Amino acid sequence: MVSTADKAIMPRSFRLLEELEAGENGVGDGTVIWGLENDNDIELTYWTGLIFGPPRTCFENRTYSLRVECRDTYPDQPPTVRLTSRINMSCVSSNGQVDPEAVPV
Repeated sequence: MVSTADKAIMPRSFRLLEELEAGENGVGDGTVIWGLENDNDIELTYWTGLIFGPPRTCFENRTYSLRVECRDTYPDQPPTVRLTSRINMSCVSSNGQVDPEAVPV
């Protein structure tokens, strides 16, 4: 583990293993699930996920599939996210690419 004067930095693989375990065990309210696209991906680079539309929204009763690529720069840089299901949101391009700068937080 690399350390700076202010904090310890968790290696990319440790962080991704924690996130994989969380996705496999189910965390949160169950509206999002995720895991590796290929169980043999030892670099933990390619992921898939499902988002279930939240109740009482225009997305209710809909399921959205997505692909995530966690490059070597993760977690310092956000992963690349592309929805494989069609969705109409200002932060998602017509080919499904998510613009992290435009995601409302």
